[in-house]
Amino acid sequence: MFNTNTVPMFYWMMSDADKYQYNCLRYSIATTASKNQRNKRISTFNEAMDAIKMFAIRGDANDKLRSLVCGICWLNEGIAINTHQLKTLLGKCKSSINGSLQKIGFSSNISRAETTNAMTRFFPFLNENSSELRKWSVRNYPQQVLELSSPPQVPHAEEPVQKEVAIAVQSVQNELPMPPIEVEPLMDCFYEPEINDWQFEDFV
Repeated sequence: MFNTNTVPMFYWMMSDADKYQYNCLRYSIATTASKNQRNKRISTFNEAMDAIKMFAIRGDANDKLRSLVCGICWLNEGIAINTHQLKTLLGKCKSSINGSLQKIGFSSNISRAETTNAMTRFFPFLNENSSELRKWSVRNYPQQVLELSSPPQVPHAEEPVQKEVAIAVQSVQNELPMPPIEVEPLMDCFYEPEINDWQFEDFV
């Protein structure tokens, strides 16, 4: 079920456009999950991961911030997961997320020391924030999904997948109660001053 009463940490540091698209993504994932049968759970999880990557990784200056908010990063060392953040986006509990990751091949974690080195290189602010650092784990890439470690290739506009994504996004926008140009009125009730006042540049 799509719950608009919770937002993840660092959410308020995103641009209005990214906040709106994040809300669209949450709504889309929740709607897709509710329509799928239990035996299709893993394919739905894979689709959700692909959608998150498409939202987070665009080759611009805000890739890291979007990854931080989503709770998932694609590193050279493996896939980094923060279940505290990711469960808000997926609407699933920690054990469900871990179980789904294992079933698609992300079963082994790298060492804590390697995780610390990888995460502090990617997010330097974690050097001074051990409590946030402990929320992250890094899982080895399975051989069959090593392509996940590289940024996604943006398909050409004429490709069917691009058309399907555009239709899906438009459908979500049409169903959401808030129009794209009026993000803030809906989100005012979630205001968190201590997060909203941070500057992302302080952390990277």
